Amino acid sequence: MLLSLVLVARIIGRAGYGEFGLIRTTIMMFVSFGGLGLGLTANRFVAQYRHRDKPHSGEIITTSYALAAVSGLLTGVAVFAGARYLAIRVGGSPALESGLRLASAVLVLSAVNGAQTGMLQGLHAYRELAIASLMQGAIGVLLMIAGARWFGLNGALGGLLLQTCSATAVSHYFIRREAVRQGIPLTWNGFARMAPVFWRFSVPVMLMGLAVAPFKWVSETLLARSFGFQTLGVFHASMTVANVLIAAASSLHAPLVSLSASAYGSASSARSQYLNLYGSWYLFLVLAVPLAAFPRLASLPFGGDFVSPDFYAVTLLLILYCGMMLYYQGIMRMMALHGSMWFGFATNLLEGASLVASFLLLKNWGALGLGVAYVVSYVVRIAASLPYLLSRGIIPRELMLDRYFAGTLAVLATLVVVRLAGVL
Repeated sequence: MLLSLVLVARIIGRAGYGEFGLIRTTIMMFVSFGGLGLGLTANRFVAQYRHRDKPHSGEIITTSYALAAVSGLLTGVAVFAGARYLAIRVGGSPALESGLRLASAVLVLSAVNGAQTGMLQGLHAYRELAIASLMQGAIGVLLMIAGARWFGLNGALGGLLLQTCSATAVSHYFIRREAVRQGIPLTWNGFARMAPVFWRFSVPVMLMGLAVAPFKWVSETLLARSFGFQTLGVFHASMTVANVLIAAASSLHAPLVSLSASAYGSASSARSQYLNLYGSWYLFLVLAVPLAAFPRLASLPFGGDFVSPDFYAVTLLLILYCGMMLYYQGIMRMMALHGSMWFGFATNLLEGASLVASFLLLKNWGALGLGVAYVVSYVVRIAASLPYLLSRGIIPRELMLDRYFAGTLAVLATLVVVRLAGVL
């Protein structure tokens, strides 16, 4: 998928990629609502009950399916109907209307597919999830590149839609097959029993996405309206590089959520706390340090249109942002086990507000200012979270203040600052 995005950027250029990126950000903002936090819910609770209460595990799967489909459809219809308003009044470009209408269908399927991914993770069907992801990526490369080359922006979005269709169908097949293999009945009569779970867990997870996604969307629309889609294209290209790092390091996230949920309260759960908190961070570090040392490598896949100091600088800043985000991903895993998702919503809201406030102060810096704002937003979120996490005992003090993490974070931050001075 990330390879598809890189190649699309090469084909449609800075301005086209800026439009493509804004449409994707718009859709992902609405997916946060349409998905209702069901991916993480399915992962957490299917894993917890798949051995001890198989019927309940099946109820979680079917109820998640139904809610994701209904919510995704309602949200997709709303975006389709409001595409013209979003394109003209918000995006500042009537040409975005047709792309937003295409992307509204992607939204519906993405809401369902997000829940499906959580189901496969909760079932510990990682082999099947890998196969589905590989098929999705391979199909995406072919369709998105062909669409972009022949039909430009809307062709790339059409390829994305067909790719999401195939991913949803393949995931559905694997879920049904794995449920049969594990003896989990997929019944449709568990809605009343599941209501407390979705209120306690899914609603705050959904609100966590809604708390920050609109702020990111607002920041990007401000950047596009102030500096044009070429500048937004630079930012999205840098974010694509960051997403490569996130995707690689986050490969540990779902297994750690599932395994921690399965072992919650046992001795093995206590021994795995360090890995649960810092596993993603150390995997990220292995990948990020070489790229931070040689940021010009990041522009090679995108082509000459993206060879510029602003691209290198924004990429460096987003590397630092990714590191802090992956560290907080470990914190969120611990919070999920303790049921502190409403606090996660509050910190997401703080992150989003900090992002917009910082960018408004730095708006004259363009894409560089938005990169700095992303870093500032996570510094604020982490700093605001520490007192609560320590006072509630969600994370032991000695684990939170781990010297190896502090040392490696200092090394990465120093490297980013030195390289920033070199490229600006």
